[in-house]
Amino acid sequence: MIKKILPYLPVIIVAITLITGWTKVSGQTELNKTATEKISAKVDKLEDKQIELDKQAEVNENKTENLQKSVEEVKEDTKKIISLLMEKRGK
Repeated sequence: MIKKILPYLPVIIVAITLITGWTKVSGQTELNKTATEKISAKVDKLEDKQIELDKQAEVNENKTENLQKSVEEVKEDTKKIISLLMEKRGK
């Protein structure tokens, strides 16, 4: 019986190796798919956060511009007040 199986032994070993390898690859593929889905979800969240940060940066830039305008107005008003006070002192 063993002598009848002996010529087929290399084919049986190759078949077992192929099945084992395919099982490992199949399992690894599933793990990679799951990991890729998780990474994709994280990337989506990061993109959303980046959009929010960009919007906040734009709002902050507008606020800064408004503050600069206000400061300039206050400077001009202060100069006018000082000028008027100087004129009054001179009279």
